[in-house]
Amino acid sequence: MKLALLLMMPLLAAAAEDWDRVRAIPAGTMVKVRTFEGVESKGALEAVDDAFVRVKHRGQTVNVARADAGRVSVHDAGRRARNAVIGGAIGVAVGIVAAFASCPTCSGELPGGEANERLAVGAAVGGAAGAGIGAALAPYKTVYKAKRK
Repeated sequence: MKLALLLMMPLLAAAAEDWDRVRAIPAGTMVKVRTFEGVESKGALEAVDDAFVRVKHRGQTVNVARADAGRVSVHDAGRRARNAVIGGAIGVAVGIVAAFASCPTCSGELPGGEANERLAVGAAVGGAAGAGIGAALAPYKTVYKAKRK
């Protein structure tokens, strides 16, 4: 029994440290709390204690028990720009591949001509689409993620 407790101590300590990260979030910070059942509350953080996280969601205070909180994320405006850059880079690559694949006469063609035009258009369209999709992704950083017990 003692051996089992000793082996579980690091797991319990890690869980406590994770919740300490939630406790470190300043009041008023925009957060998103998702329960294990999938209920999501977005709003300004009001308070965190050992048992609950309180969020001002649509004008009302929502208390989410720590045992029910599956994920707590903090709004990070820089993530939107980061996601746009990553999405744009992926979009450029996909656009170039798609443009090259759609041009049956482009293989073996020397630089210049129709191949470069297609690749440039593919890169531009793919990059713009990828950046738009990336920017649309939620700009939240997960600070706490619990496993369902």
